Amino acid sequence: MELGTVYATLGSKVDVVEMTPGLLPGADRDLVPPLQKRLEKLFTKIMLNTAVTALKDEITKVKVTFKLPDGKMEDKTYDKVLVSVGRKPNSKVPGLENTKVKVNERGFITVNKQLQTDDPSVYAVGDVAGDPMLAHKASHEGRTAIEHILGIR
Repeated sequence: MELGTVYATLGSKVDVVEMTPGLLPGADRDLVPPLQKRLEKLFTKIMLNTAVTALKDEITKVKVTFKLPDGKMEDKTYDKVLVSVGRKPNSKVPGLENTKVKVNERGFITVNKQLQTDDPSVYAVGDVAGDPMLAHKASHEGRTAIEHILGIR
């Protein structure tokens, strides 16, 4: 979604396809409608309850086959296609099992407010530390962890 807004703002025609009934399934549902209203003006098309069933490279274009909400299939050709099917934390760190660090059922490393793990000498920031998985959140968390390490409140 973030890259789509960047490309659309720069002048590209962007279609968004989402398999679920709403945009940003992991986000607070109260925040989605105002964002969606803005995005509907920015993007060429937003297709909800729609699945991409096939991609075919046609040398200079990409043919995309969609399964629409009514079950019908539709093809459309694009110059470029960006596929993003969700994210998950990459917390399978070699040797992590030799520490006191705990990983929850979703694969996130458990941390306190200072981003310190259950092993006091190990900190975790960014995607491994939990949702939302966004770069600006990771940058903030990095500063928070460093300040804690340095003893800055």
